Amino acid sequence: MTHRAAVVMTLAVAVTFWILALLDPQLFFVHVYESLIYLAIAVLLVKFKDRWASMLGFLGPAAWLVVILLPAAWAAASFNVGTAFAILRSPLLTMGLQRPSFAAIVAEGITLVLSSLMIVFSLNRWKSQRMPRLQAHKIFVTCLMAVAVYYGVLILWLLAWKPASV
Repeated sequence: MTHRAAVVMTLAVAVTFWILALLDPQLFFVHVYESLIYLAIAVLLVKFKDRWASMLGFLGPAAWLVVILLPAAWAAASFNVGTAFAILRSPLLTMGLQRPSFAAIVAEGITLVLSSLMIVFSLNRWKSQRMPRLQAHKIFVTCLMAVAVYYGVLILWLLAWKPASV
């Protein structure tokens, strides 16, 4: 993937988050916050920091997929399995969110696909980089810590957040 294509893909993911924010007003600020890491990746790409952008482009969407899909799996298990997960069901229902529109669900699906593609392309860009192992390890650990803090703040925000009725 060329440099311009990486910037375009990163901005496309950010734009899908902004569209999702407009389509799902009860989670507007959450979706805007989710798009910030993609803007940071685009800035790194424009500044020709390909190594950092490639690693963030891999770790950021991967962490987002985990943050999005694990609660969905938890909810599916708690509602489908029944009594074994009945104790887990009540925290899922306390958020009080309304069901999103069909357009928001489609936008979420597009975001999932683009994020998955970004993981694949960023990993390929990372593998094509020539660098000493110690430098690669330093970049990986630093980006992993940045992504952990970024999504840690998001998770803490969501746990303390009470949605306003729209």
